[in-house]
Amino acid sequence: ASYCCTSTGLYTATVKVGRFPLPGCPFQLLVSPDVTDPEHCTALGEGMYECMEMEKASLVVETRDKHGNRTKCSEDAFRAFLKGGGRTGKGRLQHFHTMEIKAKVRSNGDGTFTISYTPPIQGAYSLKLEYAVATIHDNPDDLAWVAVAGSPFQLRCHPNAKRLESERLAAEKA
Repeated sequence: ASYCCTSTGLYTATVKVGRFPLPGCPFQLLVSPDVTDPEHCTALGEGMYECMEMEKASLVVETRDKHGNRTKCSEDAFRAFLKGGGRTGKGRLQHFHTMEIKAKVRSNGDGTFTISYTPPIQGAYSLKLEYAVATIHDNPDDLAWVAVAGSPFQLRCHPNAKRLESERLAAEKA
């Protein structure tokens, strides 16, 4: 007979032959999480859905294994890109400006990672989060990347309050 425990934790186990426990039973059994699975990682925070231009936005990624258990591996690696843009300029000089921004990724040392970015202009963006699943050709600089569950996230970057106020004052003077 066999049993596969998918929930991490400390358990007390007893193995029996018929009705009789084997010598040494019961014993303590520590079940550790499996390897990090990007399809089960979770992203949390307002920075997944909205932000303000020229202001730092952030979100947190919680690493999880294929069973949903939190993981904590010092070798986990993530990267994130913000792609999109919006209108810049005024009047006839206005045009749509597109960009791709590499977000900052910081390990918090507890199985979570903080992703932060600062969009330069208001507009619509797509935030792509990826997890490094393997090295290619044993080269640590050459990684294979897989999207985190739910990625890319669609977000809206709102105008900065200071800019809105200056535009309102300029409109009043005109």
